[in-house]
Amino acid sequence: MLHGLATAYGTRPSRILGVKNSWVAYQLDLCCLVVGRRVENALAKKYPVDWILGSRTQAEGKAIGRGFRDARAFVRRKVKVPESGVW
Repeated sequence: MLHGLATAYGTRPSRILGVKNSWVAYQLDLCCLVVGRRVENALAKKYPVDWILGSRTQAEGKAIGRGFRDARAFVRRKVKVPESGVW
């Protein structure tokens, strides 16, 4: 949790907790990095990207590999927005 929070805010875990001692701060940061990466790797093995997002497909329906879907696959219908901006 602390690893994810620090990653999201782009800061060190020790700074989030307010640790003043530099050696303790370093050890805490290192511990959060090691444990956080292990958790991320374990989750990536259990839940691969294509399990979460589905396999990547193009609008034509051809598979183009694992990973994120093409944004065109999410389009349901096109709507023309009037100049007033109210629809």
